[in-house]
Amino acid sequence: VLTAPPELSIWRAPTDNDGLKLWTGQANKPLGRWKGLGLDQVESRLTDYAIARPGEGSAWSWTFQASGREQWSDFTWSYRILLEAPDRLRLQATFKPGPELVDLPRIGLIFRLAPGYEHLAWDGLGPFENYPDRVAACWDAVHESTVRDQYTPYIMPQENGLKCETRWVRLGGKKGSVRVEGGQPFAFSATHFHPMDLTQSFHTHELQPRRETVLCIDAAHRGVGTGSCGPDTRPEYRLAAKKVQLDLGWTLGDAANTT
Repeated sequence: VLTAPPELSIWRAPTDNDGLKLWTGQANKPLGRWKGLGLDQVESRLTDYAIARPGEGSAWSWTFQASGREQWSDFTWSYRILLEAPDRLRLQATFKPGPELVDLPRIGLIFRLAPGYEHLAWDGLGPFENYPDRVAACWDAVHESTVRDQYTPYIMPQENGLKCETRWVRLGGKKGSVRVEGGQPFAFSATHFHPMDLTQSFHTHELQPRRETVLCIDAAHRGVGTGSCGPDTRPEYRLAAKKVQLDLGWTLGDAANTT
């Protein structure tokens, strides 16, 4: 199902409210602060790995340090995988920002799904994109769509397509389906673009959709505010430097059960 291991996600393609990619004088905006912390260049290095002994069940764990400026105390993150059944596993992740990382864009994981998982359903806020400070126009229900239809064509390619207060999300196709259920509500986006694809593009025609599905699942996501022409995101919708966790159950289904 996955084409790569889970990837740390603390960067979002900057919105116009975060800062304008093609303009100078952005140093005091979120985009300038985030780039100053190296969040657009974050790399992770493995510091520990463990596997359960025979007889204790199937469980694996990994621990990493992460930084975009070679200050490896910036971020510590880890995840643990428990095989609960042949078609089900649980992934538990913990994220610990350093004291300087007080206003991050997001905290979560990126999963790259093999091509073919195009049908999308979720139980949460929808049917269109919503963010922690922009949810009043959405409603709580089971929504259905496609991954292709999740892209919002802003004039400047930027973060888009998030869904908040999600209990589960399911992606399916001819190969089968995968359902991700949270131990607590999470935010997600499912798209054919990696956040860096959007970051590095300045026009929609420059974007080349990936065949794989890029599933971003966030334990926390910053609000978007009105910073391009008004105040920045209100303090209660910003991310403080504190430990957060994700608890996700993954279940595989057959090709006849994809909707």
